[in-house]
Amino acid sequence: MRKFAEETGFSLLELIMTFAIFIVLSGALFSLVNQAQLRYRGQQQQLDALQPARVGIDQITRDIHSAGFPAQNSYQGAVSPTLIAVPFVGMGTRTSINQNCTVNGGVTPCVIPGPYDLALETLNGGVVNWIYYQVRLPATGSTTCTLYRAVSVKSTLSVPTSATETPLIDQIINTALGNCDLSAGQAVFTYTCTGTNPCTAQNISQAFMNVSVITLQRDAQTRQFGIVTLQGVAERINPPS
Repeated sequence: MRKFAEETGFSLLELIMTFAIFIVLSGALFSLVNQAQLRYRGQQQQLDALQPARVGIDQITRDIHSAGFPAQNSYQGAVSPTLIAVPFVGMGTRTSINQNCTVNGGVTPCVIPGPYDLALETLNGGVVNWIYYQVRLPATGSTTCTLYRAVSVKSTLSVPTSATETPLIDQIINTALGNCDLSAGQAVFTYTCTGTNPCTAQNISQAFMNVSVITLQRDAQTRQFGIVTLQGVAERINPPS
């Protein structure tokens, strides 16, 4: 009788052990992939918050660099004040311009420039414009602030206003509690002067910006809101008129 060679293969126990090892390794791999996805989402949320803040600070810096032109010494003889630009507009109240008001307290403190307000004058299209930045709560009940930018033609009959404003940076916070407090929170704008004491609006040499932005959603891993802080400094280039 013809004999066949004995056939060999995996036993049931070996198959079960192999399958169990495969399940464990697959679970570990999927866990790593899931953690990587969650980490990516958290980083993307912070990037989404960072980008508008970066664009906003760049815009403010460009405006400050170009502010103050044309100055008084650009003309020969007397000209209308609407043709002259000052780098930083000083306002003792929100309805009156006063370039001698002080930004760090004093007898005549400025309302603008202030910790949440900044007004500049710059040439645009052959016309001197006011550029007005203001940080405020966008609506009643909001816990975060928005930085707005408004542009209007300089006039002797009015003052810088927010009538033509557009939002520049959203989700701004300035307290450790993760909200925006315009009465006791950290300032968004601070200023330094050169060679004067007290520091008046017309002698501001630098503006410092400190913007903290909170993400719209909680991080999927930490279950906390992400916070991104950007700081910048812009130096006045044109001399005060």
